Amino acid sequence: MNMITVVTGTAGAIFKCLFFYALWNLLSEGKSRRIPLIIMLIVSLVMEAVPTGNLPVTFLVNLIVIMPYTLFIERNNLLPALLSILLFWDIRSISYFFVNSATSHLSDRMLEGIETTSDIISFVDTRVTVMQIIIELLYISLCIVLYLPLKKIVKQKEEVTFWEFLYLAVPALSGVALTMVMTRISVIMIPDSAFILTDEKPELLWQLPLIAGLLYSAELSSVVMWQKSIDFRRQNELITVQNAEKEALKRRLHDVETYYERVKRVRHEMAGHLVNIRGLAEYEEYDKLKDYIETLTETVHSVTLPVSTGSLVLDIVIGDKTAKAKEVGIQLEAKVFYQEAWGIQEYDIGIILGNLLDNALRELSLFESKKDQGVALETIEKGSVLFIRCENPCREDNLKDREDKRDSSEWHGFGLLNVRDIAERYGGGIRIERREKTFSVTVMMKKQTV
Repeated sequence: MNMITVVTGTAGAIFKCLFFYALWNLLSEGKSRRIPLIIMLIVSLVMEAVPTGNLPVTFLVNLIVIMPYTLFIERNNLLPALLSILLFWDIRSISYFFVNSATSHLSDRMLEGIETTSDIISFVDTRVTVMQIIIELLYISLCIVLYLPLKKIVKQKEEVTFWEFLYLAVPALSGVALTMVMTRISVIMIPDSAFILTDEKPELLWQLPLIAGLLYSAELSSVVMWQKSIDFRRQNELITVQNAEKEALKRRLHDVETYYERVKRVRHEMAGHLVNIRGLAEYEEYDKLKDYIETLTETVHSVTLPVSTGSLVLDIVIGDKTAKAKEVGIQLEAKVFYQEAWGIQEYDIGIILGNLLDNALRELSLFESKKDQGVALETIEKGSVLFIRCENPCREDNLKDREDKRDSSEWHGFGLLNVRDIAERYGGGIRIERREKTFSVTVMMKKQTV
């Protein structure tokens, strides 16, 4: 029987670790967490074999293992980790009331026939062992039942703010506090006997589980509201992104109109320029003719775009950014081409290029020395997928700041959110890479050809 007790306790300890691990991954995303899980299992099994009295073993194990790991490895997930610990403790605490009520009814039935047995010790040992197994199975079943609605509710994993943490933690702490108080007063030792609260007030056997269930419902409601606030926040971001797209499209259209106006003006003035050149040549004013032609060449260059991508919109976008980069001494190398057969709107690609180049030029403008600093922009066609890659040097302090961020698009503001929205519209996405002192963004989009 002792072996059965050991196996039951071991299975319970393993389940508690796996259950917390599920809660932890439900509320936040992180790097590989197998190492802390293994450490939790080892520590839990060791503490299971050591007498600990009424100490909350699993709660202490979680604090000892998870909090240091989160502080050093996943600092941005500190509050979700702490919330996972509180939720775990809350679910285990609430389960106590249901298990206690069930075992109270079972224990009376299991002790029937004790008066007629010849071996009371064996009789009691057998029933105690069976009761331990039943209790562990009830705890496991209840934890799973209470976890399922949480899993259904939590669809989005976002960084938990301090106030959101407090909002979510209060119902969990209420459930834990109720359990701690009730366990302290449920059995009170008095001289020569014990005062058992549920024996004096048997109605508590259904009232306490009801209260515990209501508290957990409050916890679920707070999680629902938290998820709705995430939805609301994302909808606001999407509206902001869409407005930014509209503004970017207006700018691109304005750039095209401005370019056409400049071309028309140059073409209109060209006849007059030719007359002036002919006059200077006839009067043999060669020095003036040379200066006039140089001035005219600059005018022609002003309406000549530095690249030819196959799309006037993209030519203008890159030309505009190239001019801005040149003004501050930054080199911009663009190897970009466009094909209408891709089925991707040139204005969408123009918005992507504009945002990527704006971010890169903004970063390079912060360098004290811009010598040998440049931006590389290219499009790569691989089968049915189009890649747009922008790469630029990055300052070490900014690179470190970015690594501390949960999402690099947050660091860039709505620029990359805008890019991501367009990429996802074409069945793609974005990939952000950091290599030493280089920062690169790759945008992937599927061709829309039939």
